[in-house]
Amino acid sequence: MDRHLAIWEEVIRNHWKTNDTFTLTTEFDPATYMPTLPHTRVPVADQWKANLYMMKIIKERLGLQ
Repeated sequence: MDRHLAIWEEVIRNHWKTNDTFTLTTEFDPATYMPTLPHTRVPVADQWKANLYMMKIIKERLGLQ
C-alpha cells in the first residue's frame, strides 16, 4: 500500500505545481464491485469507513491535517 500511496502522492504534488485542486475518487464501490461474502453478497468491509480511512491517510501524507 505504501508504494501505491507514494505514486499517488507524487501525482498529486506534480499536479499542484500548476493547479490548486486535485480530485481523487477511491474505488471502494458497493457490491458487487467491492468483494462480498459467498452466497450472501454481503460486503466484506464497510464502504464508508474504507473511504474515510483512505481520505485520512492521503491527507496525512500530504500534510493537510
